[in-house]
Amino acid sequence: MGPVSAPGSRQRVPGQARKYALVVDDDDASLRTFERLLSKHPVELLLAKTPSEALGLVSMLDPTPQPIVGFLDVLIPGMDGPRFVHALRTMPAFGGAPIVLVSALSGTALDAKALEWGASGIIQKARGLIHVDQEFTGWLERIG
Repeated sequence: MGPVSAPGSRQRVPGQARKYALVVDDDDASLRTFERLLSKHPVELLLAKTPSEALGLVSMLDPTPQPIVGFLDVLIPGMDGPRFVHALRTMPAFGGAPIVLVSALSGTALDAKALEWGASGIIQKARGLIHVDQEFTGWLERIG
């Protein structure tokens, strides 16, 4: 069992709407890095190592639309990218929310595939942590 965080596990500012960031990565080092980068933002982190853990966490959220963004590793065991994105899209919390794929792979073919699958965009790990951090910040700003 990997690091899974339940909704509401982080403190938030009273009176401020909850915003969530779902991070799914089977690599412990990547998950810790993403947690460190995102922890400086006013969001509640939902961390999972598998698609099934992630879907379980999302199912615990209030079913009304939430300010949420998902960051998903492309190459994750248990469910391929298209099925995982589709499964999230069918959940009320993620109907129109941004789903961003994160990958060590690169190339325009992967970018096109991500959009075809229903993802909102892709972040390439190979561009470095500063770029990944800037991308995270940009996507978090889009959800308010």
